[in-house]
Amino acid sequence: MREAAPFDKTCYIGGGVTAGIGAMINTAKIETGSHAAPAGAEIAARLFQRITGRVWRGTALGGARGRTDAPKIVDWHMEKKIEIDPMIPARWVWPTSTGASI
Repeated sequence: MREAAPFDKTCYIGGGVTAGIGAMINTAKIETGSHAAPAGAEIAARLFQRITGRVWRGTALGGARGRTDAPKIVDWHMEKKIEIDPMIPARWVWPTSTGASI
């Protein structure tokens, strides 16, 4: 990982962002310029939807490989190819024993 990468964003990329982007790139094979959103909930289907050709795919952690994909996504963020801030739902300030915030 880049040493200059912001810690808070790097942590978020290492978890949810890597899994979501991995699902779109590795599993769904979304092409550059397409719009998609990974689903984080259980999906139920009616039989009719399955026999009419709808395709849903599932994957564990988006098929992402943490050691290689997370640093690549950090690079994308640092190169302004992907925005991370809109993906972070909340931030907490936790005081440490030294008085600094995490």
